[in-house]
Amino acid sequence: MYDKLLNIFEYFLGESKNGVSENAQCQFQCVFCESGKHNLEINFQKGVYKSWCCPDESGKLSKLIRKFGNDTIFQEYVNEIKYIRESRLYKIHNKDNFIDEDFGENFLILPTCCSKINKNNIKHKFAFDYLKSRGITENMINKYNIHCTESYCNDWKMKNRIIIPSYDRFNNLNYWVGRLYRKNLHQTKYLNPTDISKKNFIFNENLIQWDGDVRLVEGVMDMIVLPNATCLLGKVLDTSFYLYEVIMEKATSITLIPDMEAFNDWYKIGNVLNHGRLRGKIKICTGEIYNEDLDITDPSSVFQSYGYKGIYKLLNKTDFI
Repeated sequence: MYDKLLNIFEYFLGESKNGVSENAQCQFQCVFCESGKHNLEINFQKGVYKSWCCPDESGKLSKLIRKFGNDTIFQEYVNEIKYIRESRLYKIHNKDNFIDEDFGENFLILPTCCSKINKNNIKHKFAFDYLKSRGITENMINKYNIHCTESYCNDWKMKNRIIIPSYDRFNNLNYWVGRLYRKNLHQTKYLNPTDISKKNFIFNENLIQWDGDVRLVEGVMDMIVLPNATCLLGKVLDTSFYLYEVIMEKATSITLIPDMEAFNDWYKIGNVLNHGRLRGKIKICTGEIYNEDLDITDPSSVFQSYGYKGIYKLLNKTDFI
């Protein structure tokens, strides 16, 4: 079932070394250097590539196509991945059982009715004013590439939302969260992709500096007001999460910043992380600033009321797990 995919990549990478193996891998001469060796490895099952002679060159196959192919090749690739998925040809035979696993990379896009927030666009006024009321600056809008939908949206569930996208370490979109900026009893407060497990990605992985103190929070509105932070989109983190794997591999210290009513849940997360190379390096905010002001219940409300001074105070009141 890999013949069409192999032909697509041989068109712009040249002839492969030995075709495609049973585990969906193939090798090409490295296009990132002039080694002349077949050190560029492609895995169709996982949708990724890696150069073994150029350590910094790896990523999703779509990235490789965009760099060395063209739009026609990219569309052929997307269509073939969709065909394989729809025809369920990607079932892998394992002894006497078939394992139904996902095949290839996902091609997530932002909702079609959203656009980057522009304070000079009158149609974005309500979205921009909402963010401004929460202390979110234009620089923060640009840093997190915040979009918005308008009142006139083909999908009524999407209208009147700010859209906060997430990107993986290769700067490919891996998730997004849509939050209402105008109350509507008929719409849910948050909306996000339903076919992507929160266990399989890290929100804004591209912005995280793993050699610094990494802050973990619950939601996106908390994340964007904190330096070097990512969000769980919930109150659960265990060994089955991709985030857990990367933390245990790359992080040097972690600070947990819970909402006011979720300290017990976050202590559990701290205990999950507090072992191996991170033992004794997991901190949790004590939340003293929450007790000083009953209207303050989470990091985003700290920032809304007190700005960066409040965030500094929050981060400097911590205990080790």
